[in-house]
Amino acid sequence: MQPALAAAAVSGLYATCLIYGRLVRTTGCRKCSNPMSFLRRELSRRHVRDSEECYEIQAGGYDVDRDAVEVDCRVVRTDIVTYRCRKCGQVWEEKVELPGSGYHPVERRDL
Repeated sequence: MQPALAAAAVSGLYATCLIYGRLVRTTGCRKCSNPMSFLRRELSRRHVRDSEECYEIQAGGYDVDRDAVEVDCRVVRTDIVTYRCRKCGQVWEEKVELPGSGYHPVERRDL
């Protein structure tokens, strides 16, 4: 194998591992700094609270006669998850927020 091809393969593998950790949003062990998600085990999960997340969308503009604001909301479920590292045994907690429902329109106001 040529050195340039080997270097490209190694750097591609390294970049893929960094992207994987960011996309999955995993945090590594605080003691041994092992970043892999499959080396941690979930011990418990506590439900903390449900919250509502809302955002506003402004519709209209130059080509439409009226301007309007639409408010969409969804429910967000918040849990505290306790993990244990399978390599060193360290225990830590993380706050996990998951969507409990899809966005649904709540209000529409004409400006």
